[in-house]
Amino acid sequence: FLSLSFCPDKKCLLCPSNWRFFWGNCYFFSMENNSNFLSWNASAQFCAEHDAELVVIGDRAEMATMHIFPTVEFLWVGLTDRSSEGSWIWMDGTPHEHTTLKEVEWNAEDRDCADLRGNADFFAMSCEDQGPFICEKPVFPWTPGKPSRMHHCGEREQRNCEGAQGRDSWGSHR
Repeated sequence: FLSLSFCPDKKCLLCPSNWRFFWGNCYFFSMENNSNFLSWNASAQFCAEHDAELVVIGDRAEMATMHIFPTVEFLWVGLTDRSSEGSWIWMDGTPHEHTTLKEVEWNAEDRDCADLRGNADFFAMSCEDQGPFICEKPVFPWTPGKPSRMHHCGEREQRNCEGAQGRDSWGSHR
């Protein structure tokens, strides 16, 4: 990814500084921004304070986007089974099995938060473990305190939104 500060395309202005634009969403990779490694709860809180949520990986295309991160042991994602042991739910309420992604490995009663490994596997971990994380928020609308994976464009933003949603982070059409 290009640094947002060097991006000549106006769509780069759609995301806050230190966030990356990709397919209509803004992503914050903590390990690229010298953020401290945090527990799952603290990571989720950090994201919420930035009107975002821990990343919800909804399909294989978005999963492929996550492979761009530097080699780290793991990354916290917005997947947990705290409500019901063994029933993994994304932060947006979508059951994990509906996303047709890989199963969560190492599941145990004391491991209620999931991380993503570099080989695109999910592992159950103690929510207290410290690590890097990925936040995600849609470009439109900016809804403080209520992240949404849906991105709708108002009449004023329609032209910019259509252009931004049709390009990847390098400005190429999908």
